[in-house]
Amino acid sequence: MTQTNPYPILRELSSLDRKRRELDGAFASEQKRLDFLHKQKSSAENELQEAENEIKRYHVLFSELDQKMNEQKRTLQIIEQRSHSAKSAHEISKLEQEMAHLQKSQAELELKGMQSLEDSENCEAIVAEKKNFLLGVEKSIADINADVKIAQSELQGQILGLENQQQSLIIELSPAFQKTLALTKSKFKGQPFLAFAVGERCDACRFFIDRMSMAELHTGKTPFNCPGCARILVPQD
Repeated sequence: MTQTNPYPILRELSSLDRKRRELDGAFASEQKRLDFLHKQKSSAENELQEAENEIKRYHVLFSELDQKMNEQKRTLQIIEQRSHSAKSAHEISKLEQEMAHLQKSQAELELKGMQSLEDSENCEAIVAEKKNFLLGVEKSIADINADVKIAQSELQGQILGLENQQQSLIIELSPAFQKTLALTKSKFKGQPFLAFAVGERCDACRFFIDRMSMAELHTGKTPFNCPGCARILVPQD
């Protein structure tokens, strides 16, 4: 069917196309939220792994400190036994110096162990905190995943409805307008394909339209693309 005035149809198609872009934008926004949470999850997992590795290093350190302290205790016992059988004052003095040095070293190891234990406990608290944070992120991801699926289903229904409306309008256009519409929409790839002739200028790119072209445009007999931006031109309401 040939439509004597294609411009109301083109305006409606442009309006439907704008709604489609809004729906696509809404879905993209939801997807960005989901992508951001996935990045947060990955970062939290890395931080948690680092904290757990730090705890493992403390466990190794505790084992090494415990081993050194046990060795020093055995050495002290040996020195004490030797001091009981020592005969000269010089030998006793030397053994007492060794014992004092070992006792000081042992006290330093105990202090280091206490500091390391405190650091380890802090690290374990951090691990617990990061695990809770990670659980929160995972729950948020699950919730938003559900939201995105619902939104996607709703959007697909709305998009299908828009496409059906567009198709019912397109078949009312003449073959020449249908061809021009298809080529122009393909060129702009989802961006606005329609522009209004305001006065004697295209409102999209401000290109000047001569009077002869404006007169032809108002007849609506043939499609007219703006020479400046290539959008389909329609007269202003």
